Amino acid sequence: MALALTVGAAVALLQIPAVEDEFRCFVTETFYPPYAPSAAPDDLVVVSALAETEPVANKCDAADDPAIWINREEPTKSLVLGTNKRQAINVYNLDGELLSQRKLGAPNNVDIREIDINGETTVVVGTSDKDPGELALFALDPLSATLVDILETPIKARTEVETYGFCFYKSPLTNHLYAIATDKSGQIEQWLIEPTESGGLQAELSRVLRVPSQAEGCVADDTNARLFVGEEDVGIWSFGAEPDVASQGQLIAGAADSIATGVHLAADVEGLAVYAEPGSDSAGYLVVSSQGNDTYVLFDRIAPHAYRGTFQVEIDGVKTGDTDGLDVTSLPAGPDYAEGLVVVQDGARAWLGQGNQNFKLVPWHSVAQALELDNR
Repeated sequence: MALALTVGAAVALLQIPAVEDEFRCFVTETFYPPYAPSAAPDDLVVVSALAETEPVANKCDAADDPAIWINREEPTKSLVLGTNKRQAINVYNLDGELLSQRKLGAPNNVDIREIDINGETTVVVGTSDKDPGELALFALDPLSATLVDILETPIKARTEVETYGFCFYKSPLTNHLYAIATDKSGQIEQWLIEPTESGGLQAELSRVLRVPSQAEGCVADDTNARLFVGEEDVGIWSFGAEPDVASQGQLIAGAADSIATGVHLAADVEGLAVYAEPGSDSAGYLVVSSQGNDTYVLFDRIAPHAYRGTFQVEIDGVKTGDTDGLDVTSLPAGPDYAEGLVVVQDGARAWLGQGNQNFKLVPWHSVAQALELDNR
């Protein structure tokens, strides 16, 4: 059958086969233009991934955002969670093996924090489920590598356009946990998450922030009570993360359609993560997916957020790119990741005919060495 799609002022007529194959990408939610990354900066360095996850089950644009959970007692048994935004949150081991799936409507971004519930440490996993427009919370069972229901009442996002990104913030002042949800309108919701007497979780809206246009990726620097949000076509905003501070944000890094003088991010700005040096409230980096040119950009973790370099990821000589979400940790994940771990989504696989999308695992020491970072 034929399908007419409007892209700006243009209309594309596509022939859609009756069976599901690569062309079915275009009958789902969005028409994606041909994969054509812009030029990378001159100071680019390339690092190698050590492992990659099994591809997600769905074709086309399906994998999106990862989150890392470190097993402090047995670091080699740490886990990587990744969203398949067409059906599930996947749980992988450090070899990339799929251990379990939690079926959902359309989970987009995912994040993890550990909190105390009735005297026991609970690993809480949260996601923005675009269908049905809710925030979903689970407890991660490290032994079975499965996600267990923990939210007593669904958190219905106050959607303006479409619930999109998600991250957690855990206050260093109160130990309260907050869920942060971004909307395609630029709206940002902050929800207080609290334990109930029965051992579950409940939520209450604390405040609403805003950036001028579509936002997705976000990350909180818990130690410094800062929230970073990616406005996709514009750049990175910094907000105070406590719910009672001023709601005005500051644009700390701009983006452009291609790399220009003084600009290090090529739109879209996608995943954000914080590499926090253990025991320090200042040393570390803000790591950002510069999706427009298949790179990952580092800025200082604290203001004035100086630029520290740009890297690209490859595995077996094949470039990773078109990255949506990413995550990073400074905690050791066994001898292969003794200084921490970076996980990035590889969206380019689908558009380059390499198979379904997946996630790549990169030792942090490879990034630090390639960029000659001074705090390693």
